[in-house]
Amino acid sequence: KVPRISIGTMRFPEDIDVAVTFLRHAIDKGMRYIDTSRGYGESEWVIGLALKDGYRDKVILSSKWSPWNMMVAPSDDTSSDCMRRRIEESLKRLGVDRLDYYQIWSVNKREQYDQIVAKGGMVEGILKAKEEGLVGHLGFTTHDSVENLLKYIEEADWCEILLTTYN
Repeated sequence: KVPRISIGTMRFPEDIDVAVTFLRHAIDKGMRYIDTSRGYGESEWVIGLALKDGYRDKVILSSKWSPWNMMVAPSDDTSSDCMRRRIEESLKRLGVDRLDYYQIWSVNKREQYDQIVAKGGMVEGILKAKEEGLVGHLGFTTHDSVENLLKYIEEADWCEILLTTYN
C-alpha cells in the first residue's frame, strides 16, 4: 500500500551528506514511498547511499525512465532490451537488487502509449524483469489529457501503478 504522502527526489540538496541525512530523516518520520528516475541527476545514487544500513527494508522504492525524456545512449529506443538495460542500470545506481515499482516515464500522447505496449516494447521489458524478480510492479507516469488517460486505463491491464499530476 502506497501512502498518501510520498517523497519525490527530483531535487536534492547539492551536498550529498545533507541529502542523505534529509532522506533518512524523512524515512525515520514515516515517509515510505520514494519516487526517483534515471533522469533526476544523481538522485538514484544519493538514494542508494541513504538506503544502506537497513533503510532499504523501510521503503517502497520506485524508479522510471523513457527515451523521450532522457537519452542515456544514442541507441536508446522503446524496445524491451533497452528497457531492461535501463532497469539494470537503475538497480546498480541505487545499490539494490529489486525495485518495488518501475514505471515508464511521462507517457504524454497516444503515439508514446502505442510504442510502449507494442510487441517487443517497453512494457514487455518490464514484465520480463518482473518475472525475474527485479521489479515488483509496473506502470507509467503521465501528464496527458483526461480523455487519453481514461482510454489508457481501459486498455492497460498490465498497469499496476499510475502516477499523474494533481493540483
